[in-house]
Amino acid sequence: MVNVTSIYNKIQTHIQGKTGKEKLSTISRWLQNEYNIEIIFCKIHGNRWAFITGSDSFISPVHKYQLHKKWGIMTGDTNHISDYEWNTIIATLKDIIIPLSDI
Repeated sequence: MVNVTSIYNKIQTHIQGKTGKEKLSTISRWLQNEYNIEIIFCKIHGNRWAFITGSDSFISPVHKYQLHKKWGIMTGDTNHISDYEWNTIIATLKDIIIPLSDI
């Protein structure tokens, strides 16, 4: 079983010293490398989800998750990882997104 703190710390290590969009791009690449998950970060404007950054090879979303009132992610297939790991990743992304809510 994966450790919640471990995922959080690994992501924090990779984004340290980076700002806004650069953090999100780094997280997207890390999730692709570590978990084989294609992800894009979107800014939410009402019903419209606007692409901000993420996987370059992303074709069509399988899942859509709202992380914050202004931020969400779209992902490819996540069935290859456990629900616990995925929920841990989502919780970590929420913690990281909240301070970025102004960008």
